[in-house]
Amino acid sequence: MLQIRELRSWARTLGPEEFRHQVGPFVLIQRPPQPLLEQAALQVEASHTRGMAKRGQLVEEILTMIQGFDNLAVAGLPPLGEEAEIRVGRLPDSDLMVDEPSVSKEHAVVRWDAAQGGCSVQDLGSKNGTFINAQELPPQQETLLVDGDVVGFGDEQFMYFVTEGFYAKLAGAGFARGG
Repeated sequence: MLQIRELRSWARTLGPEEFRHQVGPFVLIQRPPQPLLEQAALQVEASHTRGMAKRGQLVEEILTMIQGFDNLAVAGLPPLGEEAEIRVGRLPDSDLMVDEPSVSKEHAVVRWDAAQGGCSVQDLGSKNGTFINAQELPPQQETLLVDGDVVGFGDEQFMYFVTEGFYAKLAGAGFARGG
């Protein structure tokens, strides 16, 4: 599994096509632990409400805070054909192994469909559920993902991004140049 710092490095040195070839058509990025998100939000809010920070300074503060998330896990799907999948679970042989007690041994499957240009997720009858943006999915029902969705497997959350858009965010936000 990759980490944010590796993607940042690749975005500095690779063009969009090479980046996609290395990462695959989409990424699932482990969401930072809630206390870190709350701390980051409080820092941004404090800077914003004081009115002292100019827009450019505020952007720099956000980028600096995100630097602390370099170790977040990133799951991708290297190009394997028109259709491929990632099996999510607690078992060591899972494609995306999530070592968290609320994740079932065989929890869910994320499927890439090149014809649709996107992914779907399906809960495999897990004990603690699979969620998209905090809405629980019915077991065995396949649901399409939208760029930016938060996907929950039990209590563990990942952010879903189509690689092209994520690369653009890395490059456009200054991550690629300044990270």
